[in-house]
Amino acid sequence: FGVGYEITIARPSVTVNVIPQIILGNFEGGACAAGLPPDNGGMDRNQLHVGDCVPHMANWAADHPGSVDLAFADPPFNIGYNYDQYKDRKKRGEYLDWVAVWLACIDACLSPVGSVYVAIGDEYAAEMKVRMDARGWHMRNWVVWAYTFGMNCTNKFARSHTHVLYYVRNPDAFTFNG
Repeated sequence: FGVGYEITIARPSVTVNVIPQIILGNFEGGACAAGLPPDNGGMDRNQLHVGDCVPHMANWAADHPGSVDLAFADPPFNIGYNYDQYKDRKKRGEYLDWVAVWLACIDACLSPVGSVYVAIGDEYAAEMKVRMDARGWHMRNWVVWAYTFGMNCTNKFARSHTHVLYYVRNPDAFTFNG
């Protein structure tokens, strides 16, 4: 996926990927959930739009508030991973301030039946849950994705899992395309 931060936002047929910038696309396919019209949110089909994730999501929310049914974020874990263009070792407060900004952007985009998934490492999983709870979202699942690959560690156990926090705006009406 490239460098740094990835976020995916989907409407019934819209997908957004962010890699310190955002790639927004409206592609064929995808399910229409909760009776929402399968419109394209004003986007041309099969087009990519690239830009910085935070201002792009803010612009999207200004033009299409509450229009996103699914958001998936896989941010850098702030563990010092050596990306080409992204410094993955911020001060704790700086990192959490940045998290608050993009969570607020997702919140502004999220539809009344919207779902949010955030993949995060051990170091910030609890902090992420607190911030997602504070947005008024409702947790559906805390998934632990285990994998059999990872970095070779000599002084601790290898990281072999990622937390995926699954939240919804409304616990009684939400998008789930499982």
